[in-house]
Amino acid sequence: MYATLIAAGYGKTPDDIGRYTQRQLHLFYREEEARERRKRRGRLHDNNAAFVGGSAAKKQAKALED
Repeated sequence: MYATLIAAGYGKTPDDIGRYTQRQLHLFYREEEARERRKRRGRLHDNNAAFVGGSAAKKQAKALED
Protein backbone atom coordinates (compact mmCIF):
# COMPACT_ATOMS: atom_id res chain seq x y z
CA MET A 1 0.00 0.00 0.00
CA TYR A 2 2.77 2.44 0.93
CA ALA A 3 4.64 1.88 -2.33
CA THR A 4 1.48 2.58 -4.33
CA LEU A 5 0.77 5.80 -2.44
CA ILE A 6 4.38 6.99 -2.66
CA ALA A 7 4.41 6.32 -6.41
CA ALA A 8 1.19 8.32 -6.70
CA GLY A 9 2.76 11.30 -4.97
CA TYR A 10 1.12 11.14 -1.55
CA GLY A 11 4.53 11.35 0.12
CA LYS A 12 8.20 10.66 -0.44
CA THR A 13 8.88 8.25 2.42
CA PRO A 14 6.93 5.74 4.49
CA ASP A 15 7.07 8.27 7.33
CA ASP A 16 5.18 10.76 5.15
CA ILE A 17 2.50 8.17 4.41
CA GLY A 18 2.37 7.16 8.07
CA ARG A 19 1.02 10.58 8.99
CA TYR A 20 -2.30 9.85 7.29
CA THR A 21 -5.14 8.28 9.26
CA GLN A 22 -6.10 4.70 8.52
CA ARG A 23 -9.28 5.93 6.83
CA GLN A 24 -7.31 8.32 4.61
CA LEU A 25 -4.88 5.57 3.67
CA HIS A 26 -7.68 3.27 2.59
CA LEU A 27 -9.48 5.99 0.66
CA PHE A 28 -6.32 7.12 -1.14
CA TYR A 29 -5.33 3.53 -1.89
CA ARG A 30 -8.75 2.65 -3.31
CA GLU A 31 -8.64 5.76 -5.50
CA GLU A 32 -5.19 4.84 -6.83
CA GLU A 33 -6.32 1.30 -7.56
CA ALA A 34 -9.35 2.64 -9.45
CA ARG A 35 -7.12 5.05 -11.39
CA GLU A 36 -4.83 2.18 -12.36
CA ARG A 37 -7.80 0.09 -13.52
CA ARG A 38 -8.99 3.00 -15.69
CA LYS A 39 -5.51 3.29 -17.23
CA ARG A 40 -5.40 -0.44 -17.92
CA ARG A 41 -8.87 -0.34 -19.49
CA GLY A 42 -7.70 2.50 -21.74
CA ARG A 43 -4.64 0.54 -22.83
CA LEU A 44 -6.84 -2.46 -23.56
CA HIS A 45 -9.04 -0.36 -25.85
CA ASP A 46 -5.99 1.12 -27.56
CA ASN A 47 -4.44 -2.29 -28.15
CA ASN A 48 -7.70 -3.66 -29.45
CA ALA A 49 -8.10 -0.77 -31.91
CA ALA A 50 -4.51 -1.17 -33.07
CA PHE A 51 -4.95 -4.91 -33.58
CA VAL A 52 -8.18 -4.48 -35.53
CA GLY A 53 -6.71 -1.59 -37.51
CA GLY A 54 -8.64 0.18 -40.24
CA SER A 55 -11.31 2.67 -39.31
CA ALA A 56 -11.37 1.60 -35.63
CA ALA A 57 -7.70 2.50 -35.22
CA LYS A 58 -8.13 5.79 -37.10
CA LYS A 59 -11.15 6.69 -34.96
CA GLN A 60 -9.24 5.90 -31.75
CA ALA A 61 -6.19 7.91 -32.88
CA LYS A 62 -8.42 10.88 -33.72
CA ALA A 63 -10.09 10.70 -30.29
CA LEU A 64 -6.69 10.73 -28.59
CA GLU A 65 -5.62 13.86 -30.49
CA ASP A 66 -8.39 15.99 -29.00
